[in-house]
Amino acid sequence: MKNLLFTILAMGPLVLSGAAAAQSVVQIQGAVLVNHGKGFGPAQESEGLEVGSRVQARARSSAFIQYPGGCRVKVEPGNIVTVLASPPCVATGGIPGDPIEPGGFNPAYAIVGAVVIVGGGLVLLNSGSDDKPTSP
Repeated sequence: MKNLLFTILAMGPLVLSGAAAAQSVVQIQGAVLVNHGKGFGPAQESEGLEVGSRVQARARSSAFIQYPGGCRVKVEPGNIVTVLASPPCVATGGIPGDPIEPGGFNPAYAIVGAVVIVGGGLVLLNSGSDDKPTSP
């Protein structure tokens, strides 16, 4: 039972971070470039992005960086945006699917985290002494 609790608690942050899913560049309008670490080149719709990749929108151009769970960051004309390890909507209060601006807090993730922690605690409290076999 304790192994199950450990697994649940260990997987919570991975689920919230979207570690298994990839970021991509979407809704490209105009001249948008991507740098995967070897210089900028033309972006392709739904092109996969690694953490640290940079997306640049030229004048009169734009795109979105799509993170797991629907979080999208708009790349404005003339700007370069670096792909982050965690969806910035978690830290900024952005609504999944909406472009976000830095600064803020998303209570939905706090609630999910609290449920995972409290649920895990309840499982532990109600598990009794599963580590010791009962004798007949």
